[in-house]
Amino acid sequence: MLRVAAAASLLACLSACGGGSGSATQGTDDGPSATATIRLIGDVQGTSDSSPFAGQTVTVRGIVTGDFQDGDADTLNNLGGFFLTGTPDAVLETSDGIFVYDANNSNVDVSIGDAVEVTGTVVEHFGETQLQPGSVTIVGGGSIAPATLFNTIGTRTNSDGNPIPNFERVEGMLVRFANPLTVQSVHDIERYGEILLASDGRVFQFTNSNQPSVQRFADHQEDVARRSISLDEGRR
Repeated sequence: MLRVAAAASLLACLSACGGGSGSATQGTDDGPSATATIRLIGDVQGTSDSSPFAGQTVTVRGIVTGDFQDGDADTLNNLGGFFLTGTPDAVLETSDGIFVYDANNSNVDVSIGDAVEVTGTVVEHFGETQLQPGSVTIVGGGSIAPATLFNTIGTRTNSDGNPIPNFERVEGMLVRFANPLTVQSVHDIERYGEILLASDGRVFQFTNSNQPSVQRFADHQEDVARRSISLDEGRR
């Protein structure tokens, strides 16, 4: 699942979702913690489907790339938290972004472009690595360039045994698409604000132009999964 951050720039928040291809520039840095170990977000995300720090308390810093806090002036984008992208770790397999689930209200109203330090517990929520903060501190400001998402993202198998896009390495990051996308489905747009897009043009049913074949249909499913991108406003 990708959540929309802007018309051309999107936050990849995928349960099968290094990073490292974006760039962050932090401005002023008046960090409040003199003793806390600041971990790279890429280290917290790790190279597998779940964080190596799950259940542990960590401190990270990054730039806010998506502000979806509840209770602020923006009442149309409430997901109970915000997205944070840190300094790239140069490891392609790790994401440099993370979602801070701040539904319990840290009483700190962040905005896009804030440099923020978060200390919290690492949790896995339906396949997405998140931080549940104990403290949130704005330490300055900065900017971040979105990473470019190519069509060679690859696939993985879900719990039903079906191929799905593998967005683990860009989970929680600000990304932009390299090529135009085609609308495939608007079936869930009213309920979830979700649309299904595809790269490289429209995707057709396999038997539209092929005779039935088990192996070729499996190849077709892999191709569809590699090209498919679901955009929605978030489900919690």
